[in-house]
Amino acid sequence: MQLGQLALLVLLSSIDRQIHGQTLAALGAQPDIRYRLSQLLSILGFVRQGLTLSMAARMALPDEPEGVVYRPLRPAIPRRVGLAVRDPQRLSPAAAAFMAMARRVYPG
Repeated sequence: MQLGQLALLVLLSSIDRQIHGQTLAALGAQPDIRYRLSQLLSILGFVRQGLTLSMAARMALPDEPEGVVYRPLRPAIPRRVGLAVRDPQRLSPAAAAFMAMARRVYPG
């Protein structure tokens, strides 16, 4: 099924709606958005019931629940990941280790 043929689409946050809306518009797709939910588990419940399709960042998704199938978008939608801290000089050892790991995994 092509994106322009989607009958139903569930989107997460306002940021996701903006990103997905721009991406879908660039592809010439105009889905009929019937639901706007903010809870990922609720969205997956709608998908599992066969009520809708949804787009979400793969990093935000749990392992595929029974009755739900994940498919990558083609072309892929790039996303930037950011970290915010109040004072990088006052991080706990665990937070500093996490930040170092995040910088290795997501350079730039």
